[in-house]
Amino acid sequence: MGILNGINTDAWNPASDNFLKVQYSANDMQGKAENKAAMRRDLVLSSADDQWPVVGCITRLVPQKGVHLIKHAIYRTLEMGNQFELLGSCPVPHIQISWSVFQIIQMSNSLGLIYRIVLRTSQEGDM
Repeated sequence: MGILNGINTDAWNPASDNFLKVQYSANDMQGKAENKAAMRRDLVLSSADDQWPVVGCITRLVPQKGVHLIKHAIYRTLEMGNQFELLGSCPVPHIQISWSVFQIIQMSNSLGLIYRIVLRTSQEGDM
């Protein structure tokens, strides 16, 4: 069978996902904007311009995942005037230190916070 990649569309269906503030579907996308606004509030991201795209990344921050590429993606996303959110676990000590520094330097502009990083170490539990 091999390793399967991708999402389980039965488990992660926005039309029936109870973790979302508002469910939505391809036929009714209104809930998507409401979820984006709720996510911005929860992450304390600026909502000064609700048309800003928000790029999201959920991953384990380990060497084989290309951690340096994720940092590059954050910088590039911000250069383009967009927002970025990262939710990750980080079991590797030297990567934890690197990301802790990156997390402390919360970037913002005159409109408010434009990125948020939420990290867990292996001691805080698996994601």
